[in-house]
Order: sequence, then C-alpha cells, then structure tokens
Amino acid sequence: MSDPFVSMDGSATPVSRSRTASPARRASPPSRSGGLRRALGDPGRRGRRRQAGVEQDMERTGPPAIMSSMSFSAATAHPDLRDWRARIEGLDPGASPCPGLFGEAWQRKHAALLSFLERLGAEAVDLGWSELDLFGIHPTAGVIRVDHCDALVLGRHEAEWVDATRMGFRNLTDHRDTPGRPRGIPIRAFGG
Repeated sequence: MSDPFVSMDGSATPVSRSRTASPARRASPPSRSGGLRRALGDPGRRGRRRQAGVEQDMERTGPPAIMSSMSFSAATAHPDLRDWRARIEGLDPGASPCPGLFGEAWQRKHAALLSFLERLGAEAVDLGWSELDLFGIHPTAGVIRVDHCDALVLGRHEAEWVDATRMGFRNLTDHRDTPGRPRGIPIRAFGG
C-alpha cells in the first residue's frame, strides 16, 4: 500500500505506510492520572461531583457573603483577634521588643504580623490557634532561641494559608502540634 508524496519541486515519490508508527512518532497512551484533562480545564469525575455538591449547597443557602473589607469587620466578630491586634499595634515598630529582632527586620515583621491578623486572623481564631501559637518567643532569649519561636515571628515570608494544625509560607509549612516543641511566651509579654 503506497501513496505518492508530492515534494516541493512537484515530483511524486512513492511512500509506503506501515501499520505501526515509528518509535519517535508513536503516540503515548493517555495519562491515567488525568493531568492533561485537568490542565485543559476538565475537573474529571471527582471534580464534577465536588462541583455539583457546591452548587447544591449554594441552592440551599444562597451565594456566600462577600466581605468588602477585613479591616475591623473580622476583629469585631472575634474578641481574641481584637485583643491580639491591639497588643501587636501597641508594640513600637521603632524599638526592639526582644533580643534578635531589631531595626528594619523588626519593622517588617511588625507590619507582617498586622497583615496576618488582617488577612488570616479570623480563620486562625476559628481553627483554635492561640496567641502563643502565633506570636511565641523564648522567655529570656527572644528570637535567638528559635526552638521556642513561632513561624510568624521567624519567617521571612508572610503566611499564605492556615488550617487546624499548620500554616503555610511559600514553600515552607509550620506545624503547631510538633511533639516536644517547647513553649515560650507571646512576643508582647517579653520582659527580658
């Protein structure tokens, strides 16, 4: 079985078709993981079920309320959050609160702590995080003893998400329930 192949100069050359493609041209079988399907926007069978469940929930309860601003709306609903924010705002960004945290590093950290409370504070309170879990440091050595410090105090990046036992920072995760982890004091309570 052959079909002519017409080249650019117009001459026909017979080309034979084989039943199997060459190894370089052989198509790979579709992925069982559904990676290509998901990349093209198809959520797959499980994703469609989840999506259907969300749509059913929305039919029963209506669309979720959209918060226009988190500034103090979340703080009014959570007294702990309001207290934490007042305590962090009460710390002077120009003066070091403890050893190992001073100057521009402290000013950036102060702003990051307030940003965390603004963005994820209400969720952290709902999930059971305490002031010590979020803002803990060593009682005498401050942030020099990193084993007592929480990731919010030590981390170079802002927290991106929080769940019941973990907090995520770009490519790092802090676990609050690490066995044997020593307990410190909240940064606002440091006395030296």
